[in-house]
Amino acid sequence: MSSLVSVAQIKGVTVEEIDNKGEVPGRTFRIYLECTSEWDYVTSIFAFKENDMYWRSTKPFFQSAYGGPLSSNIIRATLMEKKDLKYDSWFTIGYVDNYNNAVSAFNLEFEDFENGKEVATNDGAWFATPDKPQTKAGPSKRILIAQLTSEGIITGKFSVLGRTVTNYEKSEWDNWEEHDLTFTAGEK
Repeated sequence: MSSLVSVAQIKGVTVEEIDNKGEVPGRTFRIYLECTSEWDYVTSIFAFKENDMYWRSTKPFFQSAYGGPLSSNIIRATLMEKKDLKYDSWFTIGYVDNYNNAVSAFNLEFEDFENGKEVATNDGAWFATPDKPQTKAGPSKRILIAQLTSEGIITGKFSVLGRTVTNYEKSEWDNWEEHDLTFTAGEK
């Protein structure tokens, strides 16, 4: 059973700084969604029509030559060899590298982002299907959605699509979406 409801399943957006030890220019941040239940699943970060999405910085995003725009582009074996890859800027749902990572993008152009510029759209998404473990909040009740490195101030606005299990034994859930979530990172 499934229904589309709009409930407040996201308590907020959390920004955590990762110590990049000065190995790359700027500061590195991980962006998390704080969910209300360990049975919350985040399946898509998206924009559509009036609910636009942007990920910006006042200075360029750091991009490793060995990375890519999604965490599924980060090859786990290469992380050991290339120190700057650990601090590459990328988007995700849950996972930090390519191992068992099913995150994909739809209708998003990442060429500008890979050159340090913003991602902005009113019609696009990155996603993983709810059968993938990376979409479940679990006991921490949070899901990683981005890692961003920049010498500037980073801001973002986006919408989220997900589901919450209401009866595990009967495979029942409610679908939900939340719009216009925002964050700022890098302010002193």
